[in-house]
Amino acid sequence: TEFILFHNRKLFKNEFVPKPFCHAIRRPEHYPDGVLSIEKTDNGDLGDFDDFGTKKNTDPVVTFMRKIEGSSSAPMFFPINAATSVEFTGERFLHAWICHEFGKERESRRGGFNLVARAR
Repeated sequence: TEFILFHNRKLFKNEFVPKPFCHAIRRPEHYPDGVLSIEKTDNGDLGDFDDFGTKKNTDPVVTFMRKIEGSSSAPMFFPINAATSVEFTGERFLHAWICHEFGKERESRRGGFNLVARAR
């Protein structure tokens, strides 16, 4: 809500103010290939949709973020199957999101949230 966004700017130093979760996806030394965001949806509003079925004029959620330099962290792994795992290194970003709801907002909020990836 606008109330929380206003007070976050007053409460936190500039480097700690929560920012919209909307990030460019790029390869090193290249222009962005696309955008990744988490957006609020409202199933009760029929609104306008783009050519890909994504609702237009949706705002990304606002998150706290911490960047961890790749040179100061150990490699991470995730399994693909029982015999294979993928190793990844580099910069890491940790995000935290607080979903504030006040009064009637909770009762009137329909829908949910979408992880949206857009290619350019």
